Amino acid sequence: MRAGQIPALTFALSRNEQLKRAVAFGYANPFTKEAATVATKFRIGSVSKVITAAATFSLIDQGLLSLNATVFGPGSILGTEYGTKPYSEKLLKVRLVNLLEHSSGGWGAQTTGDTLFMYEGYNQSAFIGIEIDKYGPVVEPGTIFDYANFGYYLLGVIISKVTGKPYDQYVKEKFWRPAGIAEDRVGIEKRWFSERQPNEAVFFPDASQSTTDSYDLIDPGRVASAGGWIVSPSDMLRVARLFNGFNATKDVLTSASVAEMCRPSKASGEAYCRGIAVGTDFLGVWHSGYYPGGSAMYQRQNNGIELMYMHNKGPDASTATELIGGLGRMFIDLTPNWPQHDLFST
Repeated sequence: MRAGQIPALTFALSRNEQLKRAVAFGYANPFTKEAATVATKFRIGSVSKVITAAATFSLIDQGLLSLNATVFGPGSILGTEYGTKPYSEKLLKVRLVNLLEHSSGGWGAQTTGDTLFMYEGYNQSAFIGIEIDKYGPVVEPGTIFDYANFGYYLLGVIISKVTGKPYDQYVKEKFWRPAGIAEDRVGIEKRWFSERQPNEAVFFPDASQSTTDSYDLIDPGRVASAGGWIVSPSDMLRVARLFNGFNATKDVLTSASVAEMCRPSKASGEAYCRGIAVGTDFLGVWHSGYYPGGSAMYQRQNNGIELMYMHNKGPDASTATELIGGLGRMFIDLTPNWPQHDLFST
């Protein structure tokens, strides 16, 4: 924590869907000396994509979506209501699975750059319109991995259209509430410091940012499905029980959808699945997350162990984040005799 000048750090560790350890260090708010607790909410950034992918697969299970459904064009999910120019052949080929796998052929760092944070102030129709008119896709969908926040923004739009509900409302009804997580324990990050939610940490930017950059952010509604959730580590593990494929808790998703969500994509060289990545030094899946002023990591091992950690400092703490990841794994290694208790029950 000193190395990265991280004010607060929290861990949660579960085994066989029972919470075995939950710890917090440091200050959620250093200005007031408010200590971080295991219930403190942190920004989870792109770990939100795991939630959005699970929500998408829940609609596939209901027969309301399919992986191979096209996203734009006649007879597609979003139809022809967006944009002003004729749709390109590549755009007409973008399918739901491409959004999940980051293989749409555009809107990411490998092609057009990350376009989610452009054109602030544009409404949904105007924003999607300029994205598809001007930026992509530029290569054949399904052929390259190009991490695209805009793709997960589109998934949020799709979830809202199909359900007739705001994205966050559907996710709360389908996942957070069935997991037993109360309304005040989870939410979408707000824009301003004055809008901080109850029991939410204070977030600090990296060295290249001004102090306000952790709060003077783009419309959180734009970011929600790509990286906008705030929650505690324990509650993230609590909700993950509904789509992790383990047997102790009944999943919201079918076993087929759990398997499809964790299927590695060819475009990524089998390194990324559908909303979650393949483990590199362990058997399982994971996703990291960054949102200005905070970082997070979710890890699910095939042996039933799940780990979530979060801290409230920007990306210049990346070296410390790697050390924290190692600390988390050490946490596991130093637990040869697992506690019998389940902290989810307390």
